[in-house]
Amino acid sequence: MDYKVSIEDKRVGTGIEGLDGLLQGGYPTGSVTLVAGTPGTGKTIVCFQYLNAGIKNGEKCLYLTSDERIHNLVNQAKKFGFDFDAAMKSDQLKVMYLDLEKHAVHKQMEEEVRNGKYSRVVLGSLTQL
Repeated sequence: MDYKVSIEDKRVGTGIEGLDGLLQGGYPTGSVTLVAGTPGTGKTIVCFQYLNAGIKNGEKCLYLTSDERIHNLVNQAKKFGFDFDAAMKSDQLKVMYLDLEKHAVHKQMEEEVRNGKYSRVVLGSLTQL
C-alpha cells in the first residue's frame, strides 16, 4: 500500500531544514518517530534540534531520560549549542529523569505526558526500558 502525503497533512518541523525537506515539511503531527542508530551517529542532536524548534515556536516540550541525569543532559545540549535554561525556567521545556528502580515508571511517564499538554515529547533512550 502506498501512502502519499497530501497538502492537508499537518507536519511538525524537525528544525533541520534538509530533513524537513525530505519529510515533506517534517514529521506527521501526532506521530511517533523512532530515531535509531549506533552511538555517535547524532540521535541526541536530532532530538535536541527537534525540541529547540518547538521552543522557538512557543510549544511546550518534554524530554524524558532514563540513562542520563538531567544535569549531564543539559550540559551535553550546551556543548552542541543548545541552551535550554530559559525554556526550563519558564516551564516551556521539562527534562525529567525516570528512575527505573521504581516500578511505576511507565505510569509516571504516562501521567506526565497526559497532564502536561506537551506538543513535543522525546524519550531519550529505549535501551534501559
